[in-house]
Amino acid sequence: MEKKKVLILAHDFPPYVSVGGMRPYGWFKYLNKEKYEVTVITRSWNEKVISALDAIRPSSNKAVISEVLEAGIVYRVPYFPNLRDRIILKFGLNKLVFIRRILSFFIDLFKHSFFFFDSSKEIYKQADKILQEEVFDFIIATGEPFILFKYAHLLSKKHQVKWIGDYRDGWTTNQRKAALSITEKVLLKNYRVKELKYVRSASLITTAAQDYKVELQKFIQNKEIKVILNGFITDKNELLENKSSIKKFEISYLGTLYGHQNVGLFLQGVEAFLIESKLSTDEFQINFIGMDFYREQKERVLNSSNFVVPYLNFTEKIPFNELPQIIKNTSLLLLLSKKDMNWLNAKIFDYLLFNRRVLFIGNDYGILEKLLIESENTSIYADEVSAIHSELNKVYEEFKQKSFLANENNSAKVFQYSRENQTKYLEEYLDLL
Repeated sequence: MEKKKVLILAHDFPPYVSVGGMRPYGWFKYLNKEKYEVTVITRSWNEKVISALDAIRPSSNKAVISEVLEAGIVYRVPYFPNLRDRIILKFGLNKLVFIRRILSFFIDLFKHSFFFFDSSKEIYKQADKILQEEVFDFIIATGEPFILFKYAHLLSKKHQVKWIGDYRDGWTTNQRKAALSITEKVLLKNYRVKELKYVRSASLITTAAQDYKVELQKFIQNKEIKVILNGFITDKNELLENKSSIKKFEISYLGTLYGHQNVGLFLQGVEAFLIESKLSTDEFQINFIGMDFYREQKERVLNSSNFVVPYLNFTEKIPFNELPQIIKNTSLLLLLSKKDMNWLNAKIFDYLLFNRRVLFIGNDYGILEKLLIESENTSIYADEVSAIHSELNKVYEEFKQKSFLANENNSAKVFQYSRENQTKYLEEYLDLL
């Protein structure tokens, strides 16, 4: 049987660690090599991306780099920051803010119409070059950035190749602000026109959660939409052990903090717990892993409770293969949501793999709760300061007796959420096109 060739357009991709990068990496790694030849075109990331400024620095290489790997071929194209980002790199985040806002508006308004305003255009150029030299069966564009949908739309039309639009998150359907500024309204209207134009030519739409599909289906009608969950990479081949002797009681939160997540409520509960327990910083710690990358989010945490600040530990972004070493000392993994939000936080899959109890603040009574129940995670739910205080007292008493907090997880149920298993759904959908 002749193999089909898949071209994946992905802005984020390892070595850059992000949810957006691990999604296409999972497909690259796990698509059946007996059926598919996979090529990825991505931005060339410098080895260390530990701050927001690192993410906009120019690539160290100024030409395309190709890598022939066991899973397929990766082309890494150079990145050249636009004028706004060059200003940030030269003067810092606190200067020329008004000028940068003006530049941001015009860049966002015109980048879908003119390549001049588009700092990701090298991905399109390389894809066009490859498609002139080779015949591919499918193009998969995974957003964000959703400028990749434009590339796939144009390339599909030019080279007669079917394309699949993958929404890791929604694009215009992600807009939840009740009141928009004039510039936000202009951009939203412009994006909605572009979004519909692009996806109408797609052979298939995929997304990362059922609730995203529901919102997309309202906006994109008469187009099939399939769900492929994010999941986790299973290189470790087993759940993280949870029986080491630990002296410090630690709670860890991984990655990004969003506006609807009430971290202040959690920290108020922690404050009440600490006042009563009188634990020292040698006995208790809260880790916000990767949050040094997000300056505004870190400030939000620091401003939530002065009392708890000495117990807080912030880290830079951590490569996924280094996380187990950090998480092994964690007693509880913190999950934050909001009632009726029904929003799929991608970190939940890594939480399940790490095999720790989850302290769930602000139960969504939706997809997150469902995943915890189905995977048989012995989660702790609390929605009020008094409940957080009470639950921390209980688990700390158990911790003092056992020096670890066991989670009797069902590994078979957890591993259905691996990226390897989720990639099988992508294969199934490609087979039907």
